[in-house]
Amino acid sequence: ECTMSEGVLAAQVRTDSGGCYSLGQVKFTNWDYDTDANQLTITASNGDGGRLTVVTVKCVLTKYSTVVASGESKPLEYDFDLSMPTNICGTTTPPKSKSSSKSTDAGAIVLGVFFGCIGLYFLGGMVFLGVVQSKRGPDIIPHREFWISIPLLIKDGAYFTMAKITGSAPRGSYSQI
Repeated sequence: ECTMSEGVLAAQVRTDSGGCYSLGQVKFTNWDYDTDANQLTITASNGDGGRLTVVTVKCVLTKYSTVVASGESKPLEYDFDLSMPTNICGTTTPPKSKSSSKSTDAGAIVLGVFFGCIGLYFLGGMVFLGVVQSKRGPDIIPHREFWISIPLLIKDGAYFTMAKITGSAPRGSYSQI
């Protein structure tokens, strides 16, 4: 016999000594709707021993609803697939399969490579300065003095540009060394 307290979303019946496990509670439920896949994922957590239930609700072009217990996808995570006719879960039809595949545009690739290189520069520099040169604290930032001076360099550049635009820049030349 399996008796659960109020607020349990799903339960697993024990085969050894009777009783059951809570697979998730209603008050610990997360709802996530994916518009691209036209499906709703309901995740209920805080079950016995860390168990949780994931119910995926899909709108399909069928006459009847079906529930499939997919089993344990990960330890203590129990998956269920619920397929419902579109007249029950909404008026939209399932998404059409796309014949062309999505591709990443060149700008995203360039930005990814750029920020990846910056991250590698900082990570590699910090490892080198921390391990090889045994520096600690802010001294492990590669070229720290340069990075500290950037705000002042930007300020100087902005003043210089505004002076050139407004015509208030001095007309003199550089002093001879």
